[in-house]
Order: sequence, then C-alpha cells, then structure tokens
Amino acid sequence: MQLLGQNPRANRYFGAAVAVNGIFAVVGAPMGRELDIPLERGEAHVFVRSLSWQFHSRLESQYTHAGDFFGASVAMATDRIMVGMPGALPLAPDDENRNRRGVTVFTREGSYWVQNERVVPNQHRPLEMFGASVAFDGSRVTVGAPYAPLFADAGAPGSSYVFTVQPDASWSQLARLQSANGQTNDAFGLSVTHAANWVAVGALLQDNPDALSGAVHLFDLTQPVLTIRQTAEGAWLEWNAAYADFTLESSATLAPDANWQPVEPPPLGTEHLIHPTDANRFYRLAKP
Repeated sequence: MQLLGQNPRANRYFGAAVAVNGIFAVVGAPMGRELDIPLERGEAHVFVRSLSWQFHSRLESQYTHAGDFFGASVAMATDRIMVGMPGALPLAPDDENRNRRGVTVFTREGSYWVQNERVVPNQHRPLEMFGASVAFDGSRVTVGAPYAPLFADAGAPGSSYVFTVQPDASWSQLARLQSANGQTNDAFGLSVTHAANWVAVGALLQDNPDALSGAVHLFDLTQPVLTIRQTAEGAWLEWNAAYADFTLESSATLAPDANWQPVEPPPLGTEHLIHPTDANRFYRLAKP
C-alpha cells in the first residue's frame, strides 16, 4: 500500500520527509516553488494505523509563510511531532528573514495534535537553513542548519544544534556543532541523527582527497570537561569540540559571588593558551 496526502496537488512534495512512531506516521509536504515564486504554506500529514493506515490530521504552523518549506523535515517520538521549517532560500547575504526558521512542536492531546512552543537557536545566524533536518528521541532534539548554497562565497560553514526539553516543556540549547575542518558549502547539517550522547551529522558535499566524497561527523555530547596542561609557552586549556559555542570565563575567586568575565580576546575554537600563566585565576565554561 502507499500513503497519499489529502487533496493532492502539484508541487506539494508530499513525502519529502517521513517518520513513524507506534501507530502514527507523519509525512512532510513542504510545497514547491514555481519560477522562484513561493506557492503556498507547507504542511505535515499525520496518519494512524488501525486495521490499515488512515489519514488522521493535517498540521500547519502559525509561524509559516508561503515558501518557507514547513515540512521539509519531520521527526516523531512518544506523543510529540517535530516539523522543520528551514525557510525560503535567502535573497541576499544579510538574510533578513532568518528569524522565521525553526522547528514547530506538536503534542498529542487525546485525538488532537496541538501546536506548542517552537525550537529555535539562541541566535539566528544569517544563511543557516535551520530546520533542514531534525532528529528527536523524546527528550533531546538535534536540528541541522546547512549553509545556504547560493552564498557559499560568503564563507561560513553549516551547523547543527542540540536542545533538551525542560520541565516546563520549553527547549534549552545544549550545543552548537560545527565540523572541525570548517569547510564551506559542504552541506554540513543536511542530515542528522543521535543516540545516547552521540550525534552524527552528514556533510554530503565535503571536499575530501577523493573529491566530493562526503563525510559524517560524530560528536560526543558528554558534558564538557575543561582540561588544563602546562606547556613551555604557558597554560593550555582545551575542552570538548562539541561545545564550541560555550564561553570561556575567568575569575579571581571561586566564591559564590565571584565575578566571572569572558576571557579576552575570546578563544578560537575549543582551545586557548594563557601566557604568561596566572596562578591566581580560575576558569570555567559558561553555557550560551
């Protein structure tokens, strides 16, 4: 058998993304474009299995606009559905519509799917197509944000973001992940998945010795550990590369009211050399 969308139309792209959990299936239909003109808002269709698979409901988001590709990615676990909306391709490098991108969360209440708070990054960065891919396990969600291919010359790699659900059902950003080699236009974030403390991020256009052979980047999300080792040049600080978005701070004391301040100049990546060594300073990683 096959599943078809309700009132199928041309350019709907029904089947662009699909997820199944228990008796429910969700299918993304992000809508297409015609001559670079946005058509309609995207949708996600929910099906339920009884004796056979039946159409259950159609999901739309109050945040969507025509051409924003709501339904480009979907994920499902327990009684929640995640639907990505990576946004229409930007028209200029300033990407003024970037705040429209996000992942809409729907929670099942009885026989209805109710829209909840969106998952969005702490900072919407220009040209990051946040929501292009999504993975969800019930308590943690990973969202891919590959760099817009039309502006590869602007010079920034894609990202993936990891969030955890809070007791009030809001979402807290845990980490922003980027590839160690920092290539641009490698589609880093176009696919994501995770299990336990590991996150895998696809970069299908990464330039390797075998040309555009692609790669998958693995990140260990064990809590960041700040290590310090003495070298001839000074004190060398390093921490988990998955936490590149954390801020390195220092303080003169460990008192409860200590005045923690960002290290200046800020570190590049996840390592920092302190020279000369100051034995009277303490260091920590602060969550963004």
